[in-house]
Amino acid sequence: MSIDVYRNLINQICEHAQIPDPRALYDKAELDIGGTQFLLRHGGEQAPHIVNIYCGLGPLPAESRELVLQRLLETNLLLAGSGHNATFGYNTEIKQVVLYCMLPLDQSSGMLTLAMLRHFAAVAEQWRTTYFLDEKDTSNDKGGKTAQGARSRLDAQLRQSGNGAESSPA
Repeated sequence: MSIDVYRNLINQICEHAQIPDPRALYDKAELDIGGTQFLLRHGGEQAPHIVNIYCGLGPLPAESRELVLQRLLETNLLLAGSGHNATFGYNTEIKQVVLYCMLPLDQSSGMLTLAMLRHFAAVAEQWRTTYFLDEKDTSNDKGGKTAQGARSRLDAQLRQSGNGAESSPA
């Protein structure tokens, strides 16, 4: 049964991350990994063989907001071409940018899922530090033009994580 597979995944994540009482996380697993908040939920009746993963990145900045939103759209395109189903969105309830991913339960283990969460935590830290922009982006933002620097850096990071971004159309 898929709920048992999901619960086993939560047990494994908690074991590897040294989190006590995994049973308390079965319904709604709220985790702090590397200072980043995650929410893991079973797909329920609609998607019984998946786990939904939400990673809170933080609020949108007031400065260079249009460029930041454009960069998020560019990044979503890179991710779409990578063969993975991670995507960025905006949660109006918590007023934060969120990285969302559906993970098939039959392709997951606690150790691999925890490694993915740690990678997402690093992405979240990059977001909180740079909003995926570099100095050229903010200095070229006068007319809404985008610079290539941060996109190239993000391309390199996606390639390094092995998600196939090198074949991306972007």
